[in-house]
Amino acid sequence: MNFFTDLMAIDPKVKPNAAFFPFMGALRDAAGGILMVVIILSVIALIASAITLAWAKGAGSGRMSDKSASILLWVLVGAAIAGSASGIIKWVTNIPLGF
Repeated sequence: MNFFTDLMAIDPKVKPNAAFFPFMGALRDAAGGILMVVIILSVIALIASAITLAWAKGAGSGRMSDKSASILLWVLVGAAIAGSASGIIKWVTNIPLGF
């Protein structure tokens, strides 16, 4: 046995307690508000980049078309990550987050 396996065998019996601090509810509400702002800004950026992409395709501007398509894809990826962040955290940590 080595140090790391001996260390992993120790169970300190410490469990996450979200009710211990009185500000946890406000922190959860703030995180939800920030998530809503991110989603709204993502929708606005998605609409703007889609309009720019359509305009650039119609005008024949290849460089603007490439940039707006890139922005469109990055906004979709960012929105997907932001929207699934709490589910990913719950899955990874197995901590009940209240949903």
